[in-house]
Formats: sequence, C-alpha cells, structure tokens
Amino acid sequence: MLRKKYEEQWDNVNLLRNKYKELSSPLLVFLEEGYISQKIRLLIVGQQTNGWNEGSIVNLQNCYRDFKMGQRYIRTPFWNFVHKLEKEFKIERGCIVWTNINRCDYACGKPPSDVWNDLAILNPLLVTEIQAVRPHICIFLTGPNYDKRIKEIFKGVIFNEVKGFEKNQFAKLSHAIMPNETYRTYHPGYLRLSGKEDVVLNAFKSIIK
Repeated sequence: MLRKKYEEQWDNVNLLRNKYKELSSPLLVFLEEGYISQKIRLLIVGQQTNGWNEGSIVNLQNCYRDFKMGQRYIRTPFWNFVHKLEKEFKIERGCIVWTNINRCDYACGKPPSDVWNDLAILNPLLVTEIQAVRPHICIFLTGPNYDKRIKEIFKGVIFNEVKGFEKNQFAKLSHAIMPNETYRTYHPGYLRLSGKEDVVLNAFKSIIK
C-alpha cells in the first residue's frame, strides 16, 4: 500500500526537487515486522529530516530501514527522547514507525514559506501512512509552529487541553483518521532546553497507566 502511494506521488516529488535544488529526497517509510508484533504500536511524527539519502523509492525505503530508528544517534535530543518513549511504552528498541510532517527538508532544515506551501502537495502521504501502519499511539514531536501543517493535512482536527499544560506545550489531538491516543508536544530539542523533557515524559507515563 505504501509503495503504491509513494509511486503515485513520485512525479510531484520530482517536480518539487527540480524547482528547489536544495530540497532533499523524501522520507519514505519501510514497515518492519517488529513494529506489527508490538503490544503498543507507536508512530512518531517529527518535523523534517536533517539531510537524507538519494535514490529511487526502493532505495529510499531501504535507507529508512537501515537507519534503524536512530540507533547511531542516541545522543541527539530527538532520538534520545524517542528511545525513552520506547522504554516507557515497553516497546522493543527500534520497533516503531517514524515519519515527518514535512516530507522533505530544505538545505538540511525547515523549508522556507514558498517551499513549505508547495510541499503541501505531498500532504496526503501522512494520512496514507497512518492508515497503513494503524498505530495505537501517535505522537507529533513538532511543536506549535507546525500546527498549521497539521491543520492542513487533517481538516477539522481539534487540539484539546491536557491537564497541567497549555495547548502550545502539550495537546491531545482529535480527528477521525488519527488514533484516539494522539498528542502533539514540543520537539525534543526544545523540551531539553526548556527543562520540560521529564515533565512531558511523566505525562506520557500517566497516559499509559
């Protein structure tokens, strides 16, 4: 299902990358058997990659598989936080699914406004991925600055308050396509800098209980 959807969007990917030379190849999910067998299936949604590999759809999915959910990046705030979530949810290391709100990065960072707007043509891929991997829990580690993109992709999504937090810090998301346990909080880099990492981790502990 995923590869077919990626193939349907490949012409759009090529058009975007021809127009914007510093646009990376897209992040394309490869679904591992280990994810499917977990008692809790966890989907992590980040912002965008920090540079990525090149190649065909098959090559990019193989790159995703070989990345092994940041096994070599355990000290980076993002993957360190994700691995802590795996531990709290009793998920076997690396047996999650990771994708991004922006399918491509621009010069290893957030796309500028004109590129951001054009990237919206690839928005349906995130919906397809959620439907394909059927997570029990979905966590957007994107921060409030990416809420606009979330609202573009999931029309009518509702951001609900979580006790003890302001909505921009931590929110529960409601939408027909999303699993019931869907949340948006800050990117782990900001969580660490602001001293809120443990507070958010404890909130997720309470959710699992």
